[in-house]
Amino acid sequence: ILVGPDFHISRDVLQMRLEEENIFARRYFSPIISDLAPYKMLPSAHPAGLPVARKAASEVLCLPIYSDLDQASQDRIIACVRNAQA
Repeated sequence: ILVGPDFHISRDVLQMRLEEENIFARRYFSPIISDLAPYKMLPSAHPAGLPVARKAASEVLCLPIYSDLDQASQDRIIACVRNAQA
């Protein structure tokens, strides 16, 4: 999911709140490749040239998803996401 400014809490705070409920979400695209040492000095890695990648890196959170995820677990995850910003 994208946890943008209209969500009222940050992606990292949402991740912590989900973990408190034993729901383990993961940040994706964080850090972005251009921030890693082997790439950091490349001209194409300059932060000003990657606004979309940087925004995605700060907002994307992957919720649990797997083939055995039952409806009750899905409902619990959804409820926790909704309640996290309350």
